[in-house]
Amino acid sequence: MKLILPACAAILALAAPVRAQQDDELAPEIAQCLRDNATAVESVEPDLTKATDFLVIDACAAPIAKDQQRQNAQRLQASAERNRAQCQQRVAQQKQLDESSTPARNGRVYENCDFNYDNALAGTQILSIINVPQRPAAAVALAAKLILDLRVAHNKSRP
Repeated sequence: MKLILPACAAILALAAPVRAQQDDELAPEIAQCLRDNATAVESVEPDLTKATDFLVIDACAAPIAKDQQRQNAQRLQASAERNRAQCQQRVAQQKQLDESSTPARNGRVYENCDFNYDNALAGTQILSIINVPQRPAAAVALAAKLILDLRVAHNKSRP
């Protein structure tokens, strides 16, 4: 039961909008995969949208999924660390209040920040199982550009 709340928080953190700067950056493995497969896909699929989709969703699905898992793990790590720091601040404030109150509160149990942190990181494993691959805008843009460039080159070479 205690694992469910951090996992839900982690899912919500992933649903938050990703910074445009991160989206604009394309992993070199993804760019290389798109370049390596563009010619083959362009030669068999006449529809630009279908060719672009196939290149991103099918031909280069593995490097895209791997990069998305890496980004998700980084976001979860940052979120877990931020939550642990906030938890530690709350506990410190509660302890300070308890020490200054009369009569002193003996035996009070404080929030276990490290336990919560560990549970949040364990949510990473759950999310990797249910990770739904997405189509990064930068990958779609590069795929479309590569296919268009190939088509323009073919048209210029025709008499």
